[in-house]
Amino acid sequence: MKKICLSVIAVTGIVLAPFSFAESQAIGGYYSSLQSQAASTSSPSLAASAAPVAKANVAFVDTKTKILITNSSRTAIQVEVQGTSIKDYLHTNTMDYIRNGSYAGDTYIVLKDAWGNQFWGGNVCNHAIIDINNVPNTYNYNIDVDRYCR
Repeated sequence: MKKICLSVIAVTGIVLAPFSFAESQAIGGYYSSLQSQAASTSSPSLAASAAPVAKANVAFVDTKTKILITNSSRTAIQVEVQGTSIKDYLHTNTMDYIRNGSYAGDTYIVLKDAWGNQFWGGNVCNHAIIDINNVPNTYNYNIDVDRYCR
């Protein structure tokens, strides 16, 4: 009886292993306004530049995930989407859209200062707005999920 139970457990483990290690969110398909859609799947771009916030003219694209990140701080910051190649460098007074055309769930965003020190990381909904301001070591961030994430 003991061998049968162990065999059943082993077979169950082998059958369920692919599901156990499956990713909880769709990692593919993410791209940012600072990277082309093709570049975001191949290599990160830390030296990308963006249009100033005041002059931003980003056309509306009907995507399932569209997260806006605005850097109103006095120094540059880094934005990463965990599990993807997106590692954007946002200069002062710039903004970045993180998009995914096929996934409409939470996305894990990591915010770092210009030197790579993480000051915030967490899940945000598919239409969150993240605003960062102040100076390094005292960053203020406002994550607006109430207005668009219902």
